[in-house]
Amino acid sequence: MSENPESKRRILSFAADYASQHGLNDLTFGQLAKATGMSKAGLHGPFGSKTGLQLETVRFAMGIFTEHVIVPARKRPAGIERVQAFCEAWMKYVDDRVFPGGCFFGRVTMEGESLQREVTEEILRAFELFRRFLTGELRKEQSFKGSSATVFADQILGLVISYNWAVSSLYHKEIAASIRSLIREKFAHIPGAT
Repeated sequence: MSENPESKRRILSFAADYASQHGLNDLTFGQLAKATGMSKAGLHGPFGSKTGLQLETVRFAMGIFTEHVIVPARKRPAGIERVQAFCEAWMKYVDDRVFPGGCFFGRVTMEGESLQREVTEEILRAFELFRRFLTGELRKEQSFKGSSATVFADQILGLVISYNWAVSSLYHKEIAASIRSLIREKFAHIPGAT
Protein backbone atom coordinates (compact mmCIF):
# COMPACT_ATOMS: atom_id res chain seq x y z
CA MET A 1 0.00 0.00 0.00
CA SER A 2 1.32 3.44 -0.81
CA GLU A 3 1.47 5.98 1.98
CA ASN A 4 -1.73 7.58 0.74
CA PRO A 5 -3.11 9.50 3.74
CA GLU A 6 -6.72 9.05 2.61
CA SER A 7 -6.29 5.27 2.26
CA LYS A 8 -4.65 5.06 5.67
CA ARG A 9 -7.46 7.15 7.19
CA ARG A 10 -10.06 4.84 5.62
CA ILE A 11 -8.27 1.79 7.05
CA LEU A 12 -7.99 3.35 10.51
CA SER A 13 -11.62 4.43 10.39
CA PHE A 14 -12.67 0.83 9.77
CA ALA A 15 -10.27 -0.40 12.46
CA ALA A 16 -11.64 2.04 15.06
CA ASP A 17 -15.25 1.21 14.15
CA TYR A 18 -14.49 -2.49 14.45
CA ALA A 19 -12.59 -2.12 17.74
CA SER A 20 -15.44 -0.06 19.23
CA GLN A 21 -17.63 -3.15 18.85
CA HIS A 22 -15.23 -6.08 19.23
CA GLY A 23 -12.13 -4.70 20.89
CA LEU A 24 -8.56 -4.29 19.73
CA ASN A 25 -7.55 -7.90 20.42
CA ASP A 26 -10.00 -9.15 17.80
CA LEU A 27 -8.77 -6.71 15.15
CA THR A 28 -6.68 -8.50 12.49
CA PHE A 29 -5.09 -7.70 9.15
CA GLY A 30 -7.32 -10.38 7.64
CA GLN A 31 -10.48 -8.55 8.73
CA LEU A 32 -9.09 -5.27 7.46
CA ALA A 33 -8.17 -6.84 4.11
CA LYS A 34 -11.67 -8.25 3.69
CA ALA A 35 -13.34 -4.96 4.61
CA THR A 36 -11.11 -2.71 2.53
CA GLY A 37 -10.48 -4.98 -0.47
CA MET A 38 -6.73 -4.69 0.05
CA SER A 39 -4.15 -7.42 0.51
CA LYS A 40 -2.93 -8.41 3.97
CA ALA A 41 0.64 -7.69 2.86
CA GLY A 42 -0.36 -4.24 1.63
CA LEU A 43 -2.02 -3.48 4.95
CA HIS A 44 0.78 -4.86 7.05
CA GLY A 45 3.35 -2.50 5.53
CA PRO A 46 2.17 0.84 6.96
CA PHE A 47 1.60 -0.59 10.44
CA GLY A 48 4.38 -3.16 10.75
CA SER A 49 2.59 -5.39 13.25
CA LYS A 50 -0.72 -5.97 14.97
CA THR A 51 0.57 -3.87 17.87
CA GLY A 52 1.44 -1.06 15.43
CA LEU A 53 -2.07 -1.26 13.99
CA GLN A 54 -3.59 -1.13 17.48
CA LEU A 55 -1.50 1.89 18.48
CA GLU A 56 -2.41 3.78 15.30
CA THR A 57 -6.07 2.90 15.84
CA VAL A 58 -6.03 4.26 19.40
CA ARG A 59 -4.40 7.48 18.18
CA PHE A 60 -6.91 7.79 15.34
CA ALA A 61 -9.80 7.28 17.79
CA MET A 62 -8.30 9.94 20.08
CA GLY A 63 -8.39 12.39 17.18
CA ILE A 64 -12.06 11.62 16.57
CA PHE A 65 -12.83 11.94 20.29
CA THR A 66 -11.01 15.28 20.40
CA GLU A 67 -13.02 16.53 17.42
CA HIS A 68 -16.37 15.51 18.92
CA VAL A 69 -15.82 16.10 22.65
CA ILE A 70 -12.77 18.22 23.52
CA VAL A 71 -13.09 20.83 20.75
CA PRO A 72 -16.78 21.61 21.49
CA ALA A 73 -16.03 21.76 25.22
CA ARG A 74 -13.18 24.21 24.67
CA LYS A 75 -15.59 26.60 22.94
CA ARG A 76 -17.33 27.15 26.29
CA PRO A 77 -16.05 29.48 29.00
CA ALA A 78 -13.26 28.01 31.12
CA GLY A 79 -14.08 26.27 34.37
CA ILE A 80 -17.27 24.50 35.32
CA GLU A 81 -19.09 25.41 32.08
CA ARG A 82 -16.34 23.72 30.09
CA VAL A 83 -16.50 20.60 32.28
CA GLN A 84 -20.26 20.47 31.87
CA ALA A 85 -19.89 20.91 28.10
CA PHE A 86 -17.34 18.07 28.06
CA CYS A 87 -19.88 15.73 29.70
CA GLU A 88 -22.71 16.78 27.38
CA ALA A 89 -20.47 16.40 24.32
CA TRP A 90 -19.32 12.95 25.47
CA MET A 91 -22.93 11.80 25.87
CA LYS A 92 -23.79 13.22 22.44
CA TYR A 93 -20.76 11.41 20.95
CA VAL A 94 -22.17 8.16 22.39
CA ASP A 95 -25.77 8.92 21.35
CA ASP A 96 -24.75 9.88 17.81
CA ARG A 97 -22.88 6.59 17.39
CA VAL A 98 -19.74 8.31 16.16
CA PHE A 99 -18.34 4.79 16.53
CA PRO A 100 -20.85 1.97 16.01
CA GLY A 101 -19.96 0.36 19.35
CA GLY A 102 -20.33 3.60 21.31
CA CYS A 103 -17.35 5.21 22.99
CA PHE A 104 -14.18 3.67 21.56
CA PHE A 105 -12.31 4.20 24.84
CA GLY A 106 -15.16 2.80 26.91
CA ARG A 107 -14.82 -0.45 24.93
CA VAL A 108 -11.07 -0.88 24.66
CA THR A 109 -10.37 -0.15 28.34
CA MET A 110 -12.25 -3.36 29.10
CA GLU A 111 -9.41 -5.34 27.49
CA GLY A 112 -6.96 -4.27 30.17
CA GLU A 113 -3.72 -6.22 30.33
CA SER A 114 -4.72 -8.61 27.54
CA LEU A 115 -3.28 -5.99 25.15
CA GLN A 116 0.41 -5.39 24.59
CA ARG A 117 1.87 -3.11 27.26
CA GLU A 118 2.45 -0.17 24.89
CA VAL A 119 -1.16 -0.32 23.66
CA THR A 120 -2.52 -0.38 27.21
CA GLU A 121 -0.25 2.55 28.09
CA GLU A 122 -1.55 4.54 25.11
CA ILE A 123 -5.16 3.97 26.21
CA LEU A 124 -4.33 4.91 29.80
CA ARG A 125 -2.51 8.01 28.54
CA ALA A 126 -5.73 9.09 26.79
CA PHE A 127 -7.74 8.66 29.99
CA GLU A 128 -5.15 10.58 31.96
CA LEU A 129 -5.49 13.42 29.42
CA PHE A 130 -9.27 13.44 29.97
CA ARG A 131 -8.74 13.47 33.73
CA ARG A 132 -6.17 16.29 33.62
CA PHE A 133 -8.40 18.32 31.30
CA LEU A 134 -11.33 18.05 33.72
CA THR A 135 -9.25 18.58 36.84
CA GLY A 136 -7.51 21.61 35.33
CA GLU A 137 -10.82 23.22 34.41
CA LEU A 138 -12.32 22.49 37.83
CA ARG A 139 -9.34 24.05 39.62
CA LYS A 140 -10.20 27.34 37.92
CA GLU A 141 -13.31 27.44 40.13
CA GLN A 142 -13.29 28.77 43.70
CA SER A 143 -15.60 25.96 44.84
CA PHE A 144 -12.98 23.29 44.06
CA LYS A 145 -10.06 23.30 46.47
CA GLY A 146 -7.30 20.74 46.92
CA SER A 147 -8.22 17.23 45.92
CA SER A 148 -11.92 18.02 45.42
CA ALA A 149 -11.29 18.82 41.74
CA THR A 150 -9.69 15.42 41.17
CA VAL A 151 -12.46 13.61 43.04
CA PHE A 152 -15.17 15.38 41.03
CA ALA A 153 -13.31 14.72 37.75
CA ASP A 154 -13.03 11.02 38.62
CA GLN A 155 -16.73 10.84 39.46
CA ILE A 156 -17.67 12.51 36.17
CA LEU A 157 -15.42 10.17 34.17
CA GLY A 158 -17.00 7.19 35.91
CA LEU A 159 -20.46 8.47 35.09
CA VAL A 160 -19.83 9.17 31.40
CA ILE A 161 -18.26 5.72 31.00
CA SER A 162 -21.32 4.25 32.75
CA TYR A 163 -23.52 6.20 30.37
CA ASN A 164 -21.71 4.60 27.43
CA TRP A 165 -22.14 1.18 29.03
CA ALA A 166 -25.88 1.71 29.47
CA VAL A 167 -26.36 2.94 25.89
CA SER A 168 -23.91 0.75 23.99
CA SER A 169 -23.74 -2.50 25.94
CA LEU A 170 -27.01 -2.81 27.81
CA TYR A 171 -29.15 -0.90 25.28
CA HIS A 172 -31.15 0.27 28.30
CA LYS A 173 -32.74 3.69 27.82
CA GLU A 174 -33.98 4.01 31.41
CA ILE A 175 -30.56 3.34 32.92
CA ALA A 176 -28.96 5.75 30.42
CA ALA A 177 -31.55 8.41 31.30
CA SER A 178 -30.88 7.91 35.02
CA ILE A 179 -27.14 8.31 34.52
CA ARG A 180 -27.68 11.41 32.35
CA SER A 181 -29.84 12.87 35.15
CA LEU A 182 -27.21 12.02 37.75
CA ILE A 183 -24.52 13.75 35.68
CA ARG A 184 -26.68 16.85 35.39
CA GLU A 185 -27.51 16.76 39.12
CA LYS A 186 -23.77 16.77 39.90
CA PHE A 187 -23.63 20.24 38.33
CA ALA A 188 -26.95 21.58 39.67
CA HIS A 189 -25.60 23.18 42.83
CA ILE A 190 -22.23 24.36 41.53
CA PRO A 191 -21.95 28.10 40.97
CA GLY A 192 -21.38 28.90 37.29
CA ALA A 193 -22.90 25.70 35.93
CA THR A 194 -25.64 26.13 33.36
